[in-house]
Amino acid sequence: MYSLKISDNRKQIDTHPVSYNYWEKLSRNDPNLTDSNTIASPMKSTAFIKDAKDWYSIGDVVTVVITLLDYNGRRKLTGGDSIRIWAKDPANEAFSAGIVFDNNDGTYHGILTLMWSGNVTIVTRIDAPREIIRYLYQSIESGNTKIHINSLFKKETVKEIQNCSPMEERIKDYVTFCNYTLKNSGLPWYCKKPSTLGCEDLAGIGYDGNLHQTFTTHEHSMFQR
Repeated sequence: MYSLKISDNRKQIDTHPVSYNYWEKLSRNDPNLTDSNTIASPMKSTAFIKDAKDWYSIGDVVTVVITLLDYNGRRKLTGGDSIRIWAKDPANEAFSAGIVFDNNDGTYHGILTLMWSGNVTIVTRIDAPREIIRYLYQSIESGNTKIHINSLFKKETVKEIQNCSPMEERIKDYVTFCNYTLKNSGLPWYCKKPSTLGCEDLAGIGYDGNLHQTFTTHEHSMFQR
């Protein structure tokens, strides 16, 4: 974190949009993790303000250079990690998010426009390492939800509980199923059709209260970091 002093010498604020490299596209074909020490470490990684100075004015653009190192202290050589940057001044209840550019070599540039005067702290954060993003995307694409979702069908005194999923592939083996996509604002949602009731008898959605993990040892260690 960095603290800056900002004067009230106002000037035109640059409001041009900044493009963002979509990190999720980079990680989908990555191999499974074999060593959790190779993911980016928030303790080992570094960040510094490029061309830092003692005073800034409202509207100044600050560039923060972020270099990711893994838990072994080795420089990361690929991009794809989700990095966040923001400025904060809790005393004035002021917060402002920045934009992060992925250089695809383990370094990132965070860009912030200073929006108010006073003492401002700049914070950088590894929101999600590339390896966690890879795991989550591959899990979603394989239809592997972490909870088992159930539907309650009810009509008068008759009740049935059936499986549900946003992934049609998860229930395609059932002879018949209920498609609630249109009723779900266009978002995919399917449930196994009850044996004695109709799809219109859906009364509620819930889950069994358990997380059904499919972690390898290294992936489990990754989430414990």
